[in-house]
Amino acid sequence: MKQIKKLRWWWFVLPVVLVLFVLSEVVLRLAGVTDFPVYDTDETIGYIPAPGQQGSFLNRNGWQVNERSMGSDAWQPNGQRDVLLLGDSVVWGGNPLNQPDKLGPVLQGKLPQWRVWSASAGSWSVLNQVAYLDRYADVQQEADVLVWVLNTADLVDKRSVWSSDATHPRSKPLSAVWHVAEKYLLPRVILSRTAEQPNSRTA
Repeated sequence: MKQIKKLRWWWFVLPVVLVLFVLSEVVLRLAGVTDFPVYDTDETIGYIPAPGQQGSFLNRNGWQVNERSMGSDAWQPNGQRDVLLLGDSVVWGGNPLNQPDKLGPVLQGKLPQWRVWSASAGSWSVLNQVAYLDRYADVQQEADVLVWVLNTADLVDKRSVWSSDATHPRSKPLSAVWHVAEKYLLPRVILSRTAEQPNSRTA
């Protein structure tokens, strides 16, 4: 009798859980949670925004990557006044910023007679940036001015390599629910548990 009651309980719970999961999946996807840029990876450059993509994170923060993996419009050099803006996360901006608020478009607004092209990725070092220049020789040849945005963390003797889909996703997630849990919820749980652990030095 007890086993029958347990089975009946599971028959009720499992459909409810499944329905809630499907609804959450649909709501998160409609909210634009999974609408973010993805990356290509290799040994030469480490990682780079995949060319030819665009979207709107959370349906409000637009982003775009052209055919030269730049966070800019289609690659059509001015011919006389082209600025190559090269850097890391400062130039890239990321999902929290709408495209017009990123460094490249802001600089473009200040220089209407020039074309500003942004080549960057979060946590790139100088060697990643040099690898970009080597890969796209036509970009550096067309650039009349190079604005190289550097900070002390970029000045290391090795390139940054891909380490996690949480920071540099290589594809869209199969599940929006799992993506949100892995990227936003689980780190907070782990951090809170770590903070609650007693300090071994105090006793």
